[in-house]
Amino acid sequence: MKRKKANKLITRTVFVFGGLSYFMFFSGLDLPIFLKYYVTIIPIQIAAALYLGYQYYKNKHSQKTSNQLK
Repeated sequence: MKRKKANKLITRTVFVFGGLSYFMFFSGLDLPIFLKYYVTIIPIQIAAALYLGYQYYKNKHSQKTSNQLK
């Protein structure tokens, strides 16, 4: 149980520092404010689309294997 809490804490810490670094980097870019919003959001949207695609194909694959076992 302690190991699970430690892993959760480490994961959260990595995400916090990663998020802070990400937004500090994009805040420092010398771009017009209109472009800065798009440049900041596009990588997040790409990551979300990749994650959703991964979850879709993972669930699709697990359903195929469970149907074959029946």
